[in-house]
Amino acid sequence: MFVDVARLIEEEYNWEGFDPDFARLNQAYACAPQELAEQIDVLYDTTVTFGSYLEMDQDLRENPQGNKTALTASHRRQFEDIVRSIAPFVRRFPAGREMDEETGAFLHELSGDLAKRVVIAARQNDVITSQDAERVRALLAAIEREGLPARKAQTRGEHTARNLVLATVWGMVGMVGARTLDKTELFQKVTQFLASNVDEAIEIVVDAPVDVRAAVESVLRGIREAQGDAPTGRDEIMDPSSNRRRRD
Repeated sequence: MFVDVARLIEEEYNWEGFDPDFARLNQAYACAPQELAEQIDVLYDTTVTFGSYLEMDQDLRENPQGNKTALTASHRRQFEDIVRSIAPFVRRFPAGREMDEETGAFLHELSGDLAKRVVIAARQNDVITSQDAERVRALLAAIEREGLPARKAQTRGEHTARNLVLATVWGMVGMVGARTLDKTELFQKVTQFLASNVDEAIEIVVDAPVDVRAAVESVLRGIREAQGDAPTGRDEIMDPSSNRRRRD
């Protein structure tokens, strides 16, 4: 029912990014009922991203910004109706509630720019799909609209980027025992992704527990050594005098 209104918003109100974000939202919910629980992460991401526009509209009503304009009263009511319908729905699922609680508890730890670089690099190295990369990008872009839903969306994107680094590192550890390790396509992609983003990988886990951070740094040292790029003397990755922030 909201599709016709959505088509007007980016063009008439100059809300950049609205059309693709709504399309993802609409597509996420357009599945068989029994499939909803299986893609709750997609449902949650699209919902919080889309909800951030409601906060942006409120800000535009109070403080107009450039060529963006607030919705008319009629369109505002229709927008509120859809957000009020989908926001509680996704939280009916236990996994959705858990995501919301975790996201709300970490406002705000990581650098949005850092998370974007990690996601872009992962996509360039074919570690994640273009659809997943675009979904995380939309989450991170929501911070430009301010408000609690936007902060939740950005935090969700940042934690997804951190989990991406951890998942690739743990995946490498799990593949180490395979005899054809250096010949597998996945291993090569993951190695290239981490090798070209060592600094970003270290920074994104800087606030992780000491054991997690040490494991990540150990894997990254191994990659550098394997590529003949190991630092001389004391390993600079573990050097506490570096300019990277540390928290034990």
